[in-house]
Amino acid sequence: RALLAPGGELLTAVFPIGERDGGPPFAMSVPLVRSLLEPVGFEAAVVRDNLPHEEQHRRPSDELSSVRTRGTALVSWRLRSTK
Repeated sequence: RALLAPGGELLTAVFPIGERDGGPPFAMSVPLVRSLLEPVGFEAAVVRDNLPHEEQHRRPSDELSSVRTRGTALVSWRLRSTK
């Protein structure tokens, strides 16, 4: 929070979304990230969780089809107003 400028946004790329044993990378989800950030004063401003396959995270060597078994979401967070 201290690093965020007043009115600034925290951007998160949430991946891999889905069932996964072990890691890294460990399985993530928007609800999981929400449960970590909301208690410390953040609220989701924009949630993009239906990204086209071409926009989802993958290693350069991975085939495009590899994102079908794991997803990616982009979420923008803002600090809640204390007014």
